Amino acid sequence: MLVVLGLALTVLGFVRFTDTFEEVRDHYATPACTAAARPGDDCTRQESGRVTRKREPAADSDSTSYLLTVARETAPTEEYDVGKPFFDDVNPGDTVDLKVLHGKVFELDFHGHRSQTETAPWASCALIGGLIAGGLVLLLTDPRRRQALDELFMAVVMAVVVVGLTLLAAMSLVSFQWPLVITLVVAAVCWAGVGALCRIILFGEFSGDF
Repeated sequence: MLVVLGLALTVLGFVRFTDTFEEVRDHYATPACTAAARPGDDCTRQESGRVTRKREPAADSDSTSYLLTVARETAPTEEYDVGKPFFDDVNPGDTVDLKVLHGKVFELDFHGHRSQTETAPWASCALIGGLIAGGLVLLLTDPRRRQALDELFMAVVMAVVVVGLTLLAAMSLVSFQWPLVITLVVAAVCWAGVGALCRIILFGEFSGDF
């Protein structure tokens, strides 16, 4: 019964992952607004923004974020994380092109440099992590074993780690926007690898059987 429920949660997690991936893909494929477009229409608008500040990582920091503060024409000033080549070529006072969807900037463009803002939804990716981690807990727990309670505790501890890893993996894969088949293969391989590692840690530690 636990195996069936664990598989069901895992499948549900992958279904939710696929839905989230396609939502983000559709987000980037949204057409440009026409002259007849009205506020709130599902289309992208072009705006200009002026760079007011640059902020790079401190020398003693592990951060890799290169941040630009951009003043928009129709919205409050915001800070965006861009790649280093983009960061190096732009200066305060320069004008950057912005693509805006439903009031939010999702792409910056400057002389051929493009940077997409973070679009992977945290809430959906956190749900994906919870479903897949919960599925692993159930798949790795056998109530017939003598040490089931100890194994359950260890599985729950590992599930917390798996939630974090799955969240990061889902955010990355959704943002990369590789072809869906390749993305699902990579996700499945990662899931199988993490599951195998958890099983080795769980049963190896408690039973000595690898």
